[in-house]
Amino acid sequence: MSLQPYTSVQIQAMRGLSGLTLEGCGGVNLLVGGNNSGKTTVLEALILLSDPTNIGIWEAASELRRTWPLADVRYSGGATERLDALEWLFPHSDAGIQTIELSTTQRETRQRLRAEAERIYGDPPDHPLFTKDQR
Repeated sequence: MSLQPYTSVQIQAMRGLSGLTLEGCGGVNLLVGGNNSGKTTVLEALILLSDPTNIGIWEAASELRRTWPLADVRYSGGATERLDALEWLFPHSDAGIQTIELSTTQRETRQRLRAEAERIYGDPPDHPLFTKDQR
C-alpha cells in the first residue's frame, strides 16, 4: 500500500493558529519560520490527523514539545503535567478552552477533525481506584 501525501492542510483552530491553509503539499515539505510562528503546531496537527481516534496519537502530539531541543519545562513530570500538555493542544481564550478544527485533502478525499475538551476540577480520590485483584 502506498501512502499518498496530503495535497492541502487546513488548520481552522489549534493552539495559537487559526485560518491557516497550506496548499500544494507534496511528499516532502519544509516549514520555515521564526520562533513561536506555528511550525510545531503544524506538525502536531499532522500527528493528530494520522489517527485521530487513537489516544496514543494525542499523547504523542502533546509530548512533541518535550523532545530536545523543543523541551518545555512545564510539560515535565507526572500525570497532571501530561494532562496539561494535552489541554494545551487546544486553543485558549478568555472564554476558556476552544475547539480544535483541522482538515486535510489527499487527492479527492477530505479528512476532518473537530475535537472539544473541558477541564474537570476536583480532588483525587483518597483511596486507590483499583485493588490488585481488579487490575
